[in-house]
Amino acid sequence: MSRDVFPEGMRTVVHVSYACGREHVSPKSLGLDYVDLYLMHWPAAMNPNGPDPGFPQNPDGITDIQQGRSYIETHLDMEKLLHTGKVKAVGVANCSVKFLEDLLPRASVVPAVNQIENHPQLPQYDVEDFCASKGIHLTAYSPLGSSGGPLMSLPTVQNIAAKHGVSAASVPLSYHSTRAWAFRFRKINSSISDRGEPPIRSA
Repeated sequence: MSRDVFPEGMRTVVHVSYACGREHVSPKSLGLDYVDLYLMHWPAAMNPNGPDPGFPQNPDGITDIQQGRSYIETHLDMEKLLHTGKVKAVGVANCSVKFLEDLLPRASVVPAVNQIENHPQLPQYDVEDFCASKGIHLTAYSPLGSSGGPLMSLPTVQNIAAKHGVSAASVPLSYHSTRAWAFRFRKINSSISDRGEPPIRSA
């Protein structure tokens, strides 16, 4: 497998033992022997017996949260996957400082990654500083701004892009590159990521 590819799996948190079920950690379904990173999608447990095991919802469309289930227990179960050979690292997503402060004293393995929404309009400096102090790498999703958000059309972004002769997308991507963060695109950004927007080069 080329090391230019970093296979990542993400799991919506359901029943604490459910996260480790074979059907949810199956690298072979991807044509792989293992995945490099397995993430907990949200620090909240969801009903494993709902109509959609991937993202359970109540009939009214509200997420089917299962009370009494802890994301901390799920993380402890995920740690066990490290001994199976199917997963090389485990991480979390959408975790604030408070969630991480509650998790770390009980975790045997510090999450390798915390994937959060991050862009110039939502910098989350407190999470950045905390993760840096604990050796947790940050990955930014929605690096070009929230869905339908105004980031790309802001005058400041447009002016910086014009000054450097690049697209508006290059401005927030440069923001992430200079901070040495990884970032990932959502499907709605696929046309932008396919173009390979260049970062702004500092002098």
